[in-house]
Amino acid sequence: MPRKYSPFESAHLKNFQVVEQHEANISKFPHTEQLPKLLTALNQEFRDGLPDKIARVDHRGSDFMKYARYFAAAAFCGIKNEARKDGLHLFPVLDQNKVAKLSVVQEIVEHAEKGPLHRFKFFAGEDFFLESYPNCRRVCFAGHVLERFTERTQNESGTDRTNFLFLFFGAPVTVMECNNSPAFVFSHDSSIVAFPVRLFDSEYFFPTCLAADQISALKPMLVPIAYPHTLRPDHSMPDIRNWDPVQLQLALLEVWERKQPMQGRGTSPWASVRWSEFGHHMIDIVKAQGHGEGSRIAFFDNVHGLNVIQMKPDEPEAIFNLQEFCKEAFPAEDSHQCLAKFKADRPEWFSNPRIMPDVI
Repeated sequence: MPRKYSPFESAHLKNFQVVEQHEANISKFPHTEQLPKLLTALNQEFRDGLPDKIARVDHRGSDFMKYARYFAAAAFCGIKNEARKDGLHLFPVLDQNKVAKLSVVQEIVEHAEKGPLHRFKFFAGEDFFLESYPNCRRVCFAGHVLERFTERTQNESGTDRTNFLFLFFGAPVTVMECNNSPAFVFSHDSSIVAFPVRLFDSEYFFPTCLAADQISALKPMLVPIAYPHTLRPDHSMPDIRNWDPVQLQLALLEVWERKQPMQGRGTSPWASVRWSEFGHHMIDIVKAQGHGEGSRIAFFDNVHGLNVIQMKPDEPEAIFNLQEFCKEAFPAEDSHQCLAKFKADRPEWFSNPRIMPDVI
């Protein structure tokens, strides 16, 4: 039977209990049948705090207005995640027209013999109940990952799961050699966090989480390997990209080499913010960032995903060509043969695998 949790916190859905769903060895929170009702109430609260011109943005809107809506959705999720005590987590997503939506994150736990396995899906409507597929694979976390993340990243009480979701799914994946094994590496609070990775069927499986203090060696791959969190299970890493994974690798390496201890978040910047006041100033806020008419947004690799590139007016879009990189990095070798050999030696990073049946 479902197990009750704290009452749902919303003026638009009163006297409502959020429950957990159980099916054999799988538990899901929130219950799948509750997701539409929860999202409807949250969307109403989101729209109530927005200027009408942002609340009504659709596929016909300018990129500037779409970015303003995306920033508003990210801010709303941050504010509400910090304040909630009902266990719900929100995450900003975009539809295929780059119009931002709220999503309720459903956490799926498979209670396996060797310990719990955690997966996440993003519900933003009946036609948007998706998960992330970096390089065509699902992602799966051992329970140990979440425990170590809480312990090693100095999260403010109650914010660890939100911080984990925004860290892992909020930025593209950069694969680096960490302690002589591959890991997904991300920046976090002027430091870095690494998730050692293994292949588990057609999933990337993560057994633990390392903060900078646990990383004794970190180096880039010879050929950069990086993925956005795409929402399409058939998209693998292309050779020509609209972002520069090399610069991302070098930036992470520079942060690690500084050996700066993680500071922790302390008091959240969202803790004292009232959405009803903050949201109505959204146009002025994004203009203060340097955005305006002529700003542009794009998906990483131009494929529908969780991550968005935002460019201010007159800011050029990056172009990265893996073949050209190989020519410059290995001038004494034939770049085509060099890249072909690198891919052949590491098929798990470049191949388009068969997606395993949906176990959740």
